Amino acid sequence: MRLQPIRTSSNPYYPVPLFKATVDWITKNLEVESSKTDTLHPFRFAKSSASDELPKITHDLIDSLGEEGYQLLQPIPVEIHRIGIGEYEAGFREANIAIAGISDQDAYESLVAEILDTFDTLSSTSNMGPDAARQLRVLREHIIKT
Repeated sequence: MRLQPIRTSSNPYYPVPLFKATVDWITKNLEVESSKTDTLHPFRFAKSSASDELPKITHDLIDSLGEEGYQLLQPIPVEIHRIGIGEYEAGFREANIAIAGISDQDAYESLVAEILDTFDTLSSTSNMGPDAARQLRVLREHIIKT
């Protein structure tokens, strides 16, 4: 059997030729592995049964900002969505603020920082549209600067 190189991409920055025998082997093994979910294959990641047991959405409250110069008037409701393996999104829906992180804790902490950044930016803006004004009004119901 003679190996013949084939191009898998027309991208000039990724000119990696693969041999047809390698492509055939990968394709065959992907088909074999597609029915298995309890093992990992180098070319396919199987679903983890443990990750399926985790809730897709959790609810939490921000009850402390952890920053000098700000006071929390009332707790901020937070929704944390697991959007994939190692991908989480935390959001304060009422203020239309959301941010992603690599863990639920990372997303939560990033959301606190994003809320404070948005509050500072909008507080220093004099000419804003109706959506930004609504967002600032919601934030001022929860946060004041001391």
